[in-house]
Amino acid sequence: MVHSIGVTRTSRTADKWSMIKTVGLVGILCALALTGLSWAQKSFQTTEKAPTAVLDAAAVALEFSHRTTGTYAVKPPEGVTLAWGDVNRYCIEYEGYFVSGPGGTPTKGSCPR
Repeated sequence: MVHSIGVTRTSRTADKWSMIKTVGLVGILCALALTGLSWAQKSFQTTEKAPTAVLDAAAVALEFSHRTTGTYAVKPPEGVTLAWGDVNRYCIEYEGYFVSGPGGTPTKGSCPR
């Protein structure tokens, strides 16, 4: 009879639970990465549209101001520049876009002089 000192032989089965945990963790990390990528793309698209939304809101504010004061030559909302304005028309600028109104749409560029 042969005796081994310090070596014991045991039969072990595959460690299924640790493999499931590892695969689950990798799956969760992949899902988070895809969610982050999707959010970043939407955020970038929203940032591109932001100047036009700000100009639309500023145009509404100028229309309201015109109805109460009778002129477009008033202080526009913060961050928006009033390039010119009188009793009949206006032009506002924000971050490389402009609106010439009333009734204009945001356009890339600066106000016509």
